[in-house]
Amino acid sequence: MVSGRAAADLCVKPGSPSAAESIVRRAAELGYGVLGVEAAQDAWEAAKDTCRELGIRCLRRITLASASTSRVKKMLRNAKRADIVAVKPESIGVARLAARDGRVKLVVAHTPSFLDRSERRLFNLGGGAVEIPLPRPGRAQEFRLFLASVRRAVASGLRVVVSSHAYDEWGLWPPASAASMAVLAGLPVRIGLEFVYANYRGVVRCG
Repeated sequence: MVSGRAAADLCVKPGSPSAAESIVRRAAELGYGVLGVEAAQDAWEAAKDTCRELGIRCLRRITLASASTSRVKKMLRNAKRADIVAVKPESIGVARLAARDGRVKLVVAHTPSFLDRSERRLFNLGGGAVEIPLPRPGRAQEFRLFLASVRRAVASGLRVVVSSHAYDEWGLWPPASAASMAVLAGLPVRIGLEFVYANYRGVVRCG
C-alpha cells in the first residue's frame, strides 16, 4: 500500500543491477514511495527486489520515441508488459496520438502547446500527465527550458509531473527540491507539491 502523500519519481534509468540497487536505496533515504524504472531485465529485477525490500512501489516503464504515428501505434501494441507507457513525441501527429490513446499515461515534452483544448481535456480526463524532466546540475539552458515548460504546461491546464531521469543515485532530486522548482517558475508552492506528491496518482493506480 502506497500512501497518497508518497513522493514519486516516475523515471529512473539504471544501466546495471548495481546502479538499480543504489538508486532505489537512495530514493528510500530521500523519502520516495513510488519509482518508475526504465531498464534492461537484469537492472529491472534488481530494482524490483530492492523496492520490495524497502517498501517502495516499483513500476516498470517504457518510453516510446518517434516522429511516425504508425510506428508508435505498432510499438504501443508491444508495450503491454509496462506499468507506465510514456511517449516522447518527435512530431505533432505523435503528440496528438499520445493524448488520445488511453494506453499512454505520460507525454514527455518541453512544449505541450502542440495539443489543442479538446485533446488536453481528453488527456486529463484519462489520468494522463505531461512529464517535464528536471534539469541536470550546472545545465543553465536545461534550467531555463524547464522553467518555461512548466509555466506553459500549467497555463494550458495540463497535469504535470517532474522526473529525474536519473542514471545513478546522484541524479535523484530530493522531493522538496523538485517541488520547489515551481516557485522558481513563479508558481505557488501548492502547484510544485502536486508535481511530486499528487499528479502521478492519475498515471498509476495507487493502493
